[in-house]
Formats: sequence, structure tokens, C-alpha cells
Amino acid sequence: MKGFQISIMTEQNRRIEHQQATDWLLRVAKELGISGATVFSGVESFGADGRRHSAKFFELADQPMEVIMAVTEEQAERLFARINALDTRLFYIKSQIEFGELGRQSAK
Repeated sequence: MKGFQISIMTEQNRRIEHQQATDWLLRVAKELGISGATVFSGVESFGADGRRHSAKFFELADQPMEVIMAVTEEQAERLFARINALDTRLFYIKSQIEFGELGRQSAK
């Protein structure tokens, strides 16, 4: 299947509609029928404003986070429309990909 890999960068303490941004993104991805998404935590990053973000020993609130998902063109459009309707700002990367499933494991 042809589509896109969407990577969205945020921080552990970022909130969208009173939820952690990563939780909100996972919930919306599921609502849109996206087949899966993965959240990665980072050690350190910096954004367009030049400010450093890092996971400190006692404080994880500023920890960099990334949500990655493989989507169809329609799902990407619907996801971006949902995000653009919010009073928030998120950095994303959108790359063309081919995706699917491999293997012979039967559905349970």
C-alpha cells in the first residue's frame, strides 16, 4: 500500500484538550482508523526556537517525544485537519512510503 509516514514531535508535558499530546494523538489515530502508531521517547532535542529539551533525572516533563504512524493519503488529510482545528502547534515530518504486513500468522 502507498501512503505516508507521519512523525510528530512534541514534549512529555505538552497538552492537547487536557490530555498528554501523545495520548491525544494515539486516540485520534485510532478514531481515524489508522492501523497503528508508536511513541518514542528521546533523550534530548531542540526546536525551532533553539530551546533545548531533555529528560532530566528528576524531571521528565520536558522529555522529547515522537509519535510515528503509517497512513493513507486520506488519513493524513483527516489527521492534519483535526490538528489544524486546535489551538496548538506541532512539528511534523511527512514522507512517502510503501507499507503493509508480512508473514503467515493467521488472524485470531
